[in-house]
Amino acid sequence: MLEHRIVTEDGLPVYEKPRGIPAAWEHDVTAQVTEMLTSDIIQYSVPHWNAPVILFQKKDLSTRFVYDFWGVNDVMKRDT
Repeated sequence: MLEHRIVTEDGLPVYEKPRGIPAAWEHDVTAQVTEMLTSDIIQYSVPHWNAPVILFQKKDLSTRFVYDFWGVNDVMKRDT
């Protein structure tokens, strides 16, 4: 395991409200989340940090699960 810290300008975590998911994609989201939980890619938590999920439709018409980290990137102190 590796520990990583995100240092922000004001020291406060970023928590953005979840965005709506189109009803047509709810089944895909549930399936992908279930798969990630069973594969130990993600775990249940009560986060201090939050980034909303965005779904994109790929060329093969499947959906791609993406996190929007713009809010985190805006307040993060840069390191080289």
